[in-house]
Amino acid sequence: MDGIEESRSAEDLVKESLLERFQQNPKQEWNQKSIYRIPCSMRDLNNKAYQPRVVSIGPYHNGNQHLRPMEEHKYRALRHLLAHTHNITVEDLVAYFKNDQQFMEKVMVSYSTPIDSQWKDTDAFTFLMVLDGCFLLELFLSSNSARSCETDYRSVSDWCYDDDDPIFSAHVERRGVVPYVKLDILLVENQIPLIVMEKLASFVGLEANLNDLIRSFYGCRYREQDETLKDPPGLHVLEVYRKGRLLVGEYTGWTVPKSAKELEEHGVRFIRSSGDIGIGSFKDVSFKTGRKRNKLGKLHDLPGSSLSRKILFPFWVLHGDLHLPLLIINETTESILLNLMAFELLHLGIEERDMAVTRYVFLMSSLIRSEGDVRCLRNYSILFSSPEKSDGSVVRFFAWITRNLVVTDDGRTTGTVNQEVLELCRKKANRLQGSWAYHYESDIRTWVVTLAISYTLGFSLINALFNVIRHT
Repeated sequence: MDGIEESRSAEDLVKESLLERFQQNPKQEWNQKSIYRIPCSMRDLNNKAYQPRVVSIGPYHNGNQHLRPMEEHKYRALRHLLAHTHNITVEDLVAYFKNDQQFMEKVMVSYSTPIDSQWKDTDAFTFLMVLDGCFLLELFLSSNSARSCETDYRSVSDWCYDDDDPIFSAHVERRGVVPYVKLDILLVENQIPLIVMEKLASFVGLEANLNDLIRSFYGCRYREQDETLKDPPGLHVLEVYRKGRLLVGEYTGWTVPKSAKELEEHGVRFIRSSGDIGIGSFKDVSFKTGRKRNKLGKLHDLPGSSLSRKILFPFWVLHGDLHLPLLIINETTESILLNLMAFELLHLGIEERDMAVTRYVFLMSSLIRSEGDVRCLRNYSILFSSPEKSDGSVVRFFAWITRNLVVTDDGRTTGTVNQEVLELCRKKANRLQGSWAYHYESDIRTWVVTLAISYTLGFSLINALFNVIRHT
């Protein structure tokens, strides 16, 4: 009995300490978190998607055996940055961070779960932030200076590395380990606060917009985007990348009643969004209904459009245009989407739970339900996949990634069917065209009979007209 009472009293003490911690300023304490551990329920689906392959950033994966080779390049970045300061040592740099206790407390509280005991040592944790911050800053600067390494522009060219550098080369085309580095620093658990890099840049006298550097590093550039977006500093690399994929468009989370192939059969045309020139914006989704009916001689020769539909339904079918961003399916797509959706789910309080990426994935899963849907979107240049990705694997990918999908917002838009799309599909002519395409378009015997009847009727009509003209 005494043991039970002691265990209960210990549990009560823990509860009381937690209550005291959050009663002081609960909202501020909770909202300061931005770097999370992936819960077991999410990790069990695909643990590898959340694990770094070549580089650790921050304390959660530091020291893992397979990530140690990259530590050498971190120290190279640190030495390279210090080489451009005036007689500043590593100890001076660490002291510059450590002496700002309020800043370091802000960095520490960014991590949602307790870190390993080895990082309780302030010196060790501070040095880790400095080392990883230097690595990321040098990585982004070297990439951004690709066009300026041959110039005398000192503020950029000073950060140039040798052309054959395996990590920090200024060449745009990068091979080897760098693509894995780009993926690793987008993982939820593999982050450091962006304010660390800001403080480093300030320390060395570099004026740089880190948001722009990161977006440029990942190719988040759009025609409608200004040269420099005046947005507030991001939380970390993943959050800046996410916002970079949401710069264009006003998609609110609606979905569609049918798959891509079925929508095409009902008169919906897919158009690649015009706002992106590189990787697409997940919010650049829109639907517009055609207000004018088709005219003879202006039939739309679209990829996948059947000759039978052009012949049989030229006048009456109302068309709609569904604009979608480009999506490339390769070996990195799954990990990027999973980490973006995990961040949206875990990061409470940001943008009133704007689940923009999750909404987009939900829409794509509604469009892609069969291999025919994949071919349809590929024909319209909406979807590209690497050679090793078959149509069937793309279908399974979207079925799997949305299996436990959770979308939580105000419930007014997410998951609701777009009424314009629904009304277009319900129009009688569009339903007839869709029914024809579904039941008869691929049936050769139906085609033969239809052509024979059409030929007979046409010949009979022409013959009757000639007889009437001859006897008048």
